[in-house]
Amino acid sequence: MRFRHYKKILLGQTPRCSTLNAQCSTLNAQRSTLNAQRSMLYALMIKIIRERINIEEILRSINDPSAGGIDLFIGTTRDHSIGREVLSLEYEAYEPMALKVMNEIVEEAKLRWEVKKVAVVHRVGEVPVGEASVVVAVSSAHRSEAFDACRYVIDSLKKKVPIWKKERFTDGETWVGAQEL
Repeated sequence: MRFRHYKKILLGQTPRCSTLNAQCSTLNAQRSTLNAQRSMLYALMIKIIRERINIEEILRSINDPSAGGIDLFIGTTRDHSIGREVLSLEYEAYEPMALKVMNEIVEEAKLRWEVKKVAVVHRVGEVPVGEASVVVAVSSAHRSEAFDACRYVIDSLKKKVPIWKKERFTDGETWVGAQEL
């Protein structure tokens, strides 16, 4: 008789085990819901796109009524580099890895600073002079956290994300600063 009872306990077939299993299932469901809500709280916009970056859309995506500060970095194509006239930039990316690393950078920023929302959008393909090639936006309750997190995200992106830049000049072109992976 005892053997059957212990066997039922080991197999999770007693009323107590059934109750615990149900409670575990409920807790796991609640944990999944909380994780989904947490992701929504941060409302991440992490994208690599081929068209002109919509800065207004990015600002709307990070707007939060509890944010007291928003920091916005816009990296644009300038008309010169190393004393040469620049016509345009061209970006290429290993997109699956780039998106993965961008997400990791944002997650690290969320751990270091109390940010509300973060957006990172990088353009690939040709980017003419004066247009944005990368935008990082961070909202936070306080400006110093927004500034620090935004700087961390753009600096880390430049160092770690597999996106490569070619400068096109009036007299040629060259690839610039390939990141070490």
